[in-house]
Amino acid sequence: MNTTPNIHAMIVAAGRGNRFGAAIAKQYTKINGQTLLQHSVTRLASSGYIDHCYLVIAADDEVASTLTYTLPMNYVVGGAERWQSVRAGVSAILGSGADKSDLVLIHDAARPAVPTEDIDSVIIAAMSEPYGAILAAPVADTLKLSTALPAKQLDDHN
Repeated sequence: MNTTPNIHAMIVAAGRGNRFGAAIAKQYTKINGQTLLQHSVTRLASSGYIDHCYLVIAADDEVASTLTYTLPMNYVVGGAERWQSVRAGVSAILGSGADKSDLVLIHDAARPAVPTEDIDSVIIAAMSEPYGAILAAPVADTLKLSTALPAKQLDDHN
């Protein structure tokens, strides 16, 4: 019996990038002749652990299937919200015959700079944990929580 799980990479790329403020979705912005999405796929392909790759896209996406990737791609239609896209991706992975012991690596299409060592480290950690793993980095900047005062309270403080 094979005890090594299959690793299914899911790249979430159904977003519109509204906050990005460009005419195209952020994942299709080009750097050095390739889109952020293509760079993200290339980075995932640099890990020897990835067995399958699923690209979750918007229903009206006409760009994703025209690009070339360094991994074979399975396309999945996502939802209006990120959680709906992730759910659609997991459903597609399960529908493809994935085993319940397989692992799903979820990655954002517009985050191509993740080091291969970090990809491999989170996969190795997930293999030894019953509920998976998440990649995180310590915060180097100061974070502050602020609660805005209503205008009346601001006037009272002046």
